[in-house]
Amino acid sequence: MTKSTTKRKSKTVKPKVDYRIIVAIIGLLGTVATALFMSPTISLWVGNQSQIPPTPIVVEKDYTISSTKGWQFAGSLQQGDLVTIKQIDGTWTNNINNSAPGAASEYISGNGYPNRKYDEFILGAPLAALLGKIGTGTPFLVGENYQFHAPTSGNLYLIINDNTDSLDDNDGELTIHVTVQR
Repeated sequence: MTKSTTKRKSKTVKPKVDYRIIVAIIGLLGTVATALFMSPTISLWVGNQSQIPPTPIVVEKDYTISSTKGWQFAGSLQQGDLVTIKQIDGTWTNNINNSAPGAASEYISGNGYPNRKYDEFILGAPLAALLGKIGTGTPFLVGENYQFHAPTSGNLYLIINDNTDSLDDNDGELTIHVTVQR
């Protein structure tokens, strides 16, 4: 007798897949990826640094500005720098020899003599006021406190508003604090 062998076919069982779940997961991953790469912090990882402002560089220094010297160096500027010039100490006079009543001989601040004008550098500027200029540019009134954006690059210079041919009769000095933020 012959034995009949029957082969049994093995059946492969496929798991049931709900494609709606796969589509939802892919959509969620896309949303997370978009949020991450649009974030300024994460953008650094992919090289887009334009969204984060650079940390400003601040340079601060004190300078002694003498009433007996011409234009005096007070720092180097780059175009666009935010510059603050502030008198922190000292007084000066433009004429120690003049003792006539009402004469400009008393010691004053960088604001100068408010009722006396001297036009060598700036028309109508107070006599003995603190003045500034960048490089060989046009002088400007500083006084005790002045803030501006540098219109050009160059060295900052300061001076007393007085006749530069007769600075030898002046006396005193101002301590000036210069802050440059770039």
